[in-house]
Amino acid sequence: MENSITSGIFMNENLRDNEDSCIICYNTISEKDICKTDCNHIYCSDCINTWFDRGNIFCPMCRQNIRRYIKDNEIIRVIKINNNQLNNNIEGDTDNENTGDYLLIQRSNIKYIQLYFFVNIIYVIYTQYYQYKMKEELENLYLNCSF
Repeated sequence: MENSITSGIFMNENLRDNEDSCIICYNTISEKDICKTDCNHIYCSDCINTWFDRGNIFCPMCRQNIRRYIKDNEIIRVIKINNNQLNNNIEGDTDNENTGDYLLIQRSNIKYIQLYFFVNIIYVIYTQYYQYKMKEELENLYLNCSF
């Protein structure tokens, strides 16, 4: 029994020492597919992309939030947009670590709202002007009526 426990520990230590293997699939990673997270854990691009596609933004190994990772000497920023978090930020929740990301979205939504109100104000002014002109024209027709 002791031999199986020691061999399991020995095998896990070998996997930890090998920085070219993915923690999830344990396959050797090619140089262009290595993804290194903020917490310095290494994954293959297929595994980390699958992890993100499932809606996770934390490290599978240590559960620390992943804000960015390095792949092929390029920094890739991770942003998860979630309606609940967006609503919390609009209500004034500033304790969220990703507040800056969501505030950018909120500001862009404000620009659309401003455009919507501007178009509506122009429409209201136009309809008021049109009604005024129609009233004027009807009054002229009434005054010039020959009955």
